[in-house]
Amino acid sequence: MFTEASDAFGLAVTGLDRHVSSADLAVVGRLAEILARARWLLEPSDAGQRRERGYALTEEAITQLRRAGDRAGDDQSGLAGQIADRAATMEARLNELRQDDGAATVHVPKRRRLLRAYLPGGEAERFALLSATDPQAAVAPSALFYREPSAGDPLYSFQRFHLTRAYWLAQAAELYAGLAAAAGPA
Repeated sequence: MFTEASDAFGLAVTGLDRHVSSADLAVVGRLAEILARARWLLEPSDAGQRRERGYALTEEAITQLRRAGDRAGDDQSGLAGQIADRAATMEARLNELRQDDGAATVHVPKRRRLLRAYLPGGEAERFALLSATDPQAAVAPSALFYREPSAGDPLYSFQRFHLTRAYWLAQAAELYAGLAAAAGPA
């Protein structure tokens, strides 16, 4: 998670340094989602509950891998089969680990619920919009985010980009610092 957050932060800083685009903003939304997931994972003081949540995140990653295999085209049927086989092996091993640990099966909360619960200051809705679609497949319309941060007034003709970039750079830095703080004690 920390590596993915570091990549997202680097992409946000690099992209927002020059312009504001929906792709750059989606990366900030992804960073917010990673922070919320990390806080959810680390929230319980009980190591067993943290392990169960870790298993839930692993199960979710296996599901995403399986979906990637399902999206493979007909010309990549061998690759799709390999991915499906590996996902099945990982899932079986995860179930063995859960059973050995006596861990309950928990599910990762939906994105919006995670953001509402683990992002401070009412920023959840803004970040839910930024990460509403998978940034790898598509991004939210950038026009939603070309607004004055304080008043919410649209910036018609996209004037004063420097204010928008500075605002989102600050948001990215705050999220990244929050992730470092959450990971530090763990």
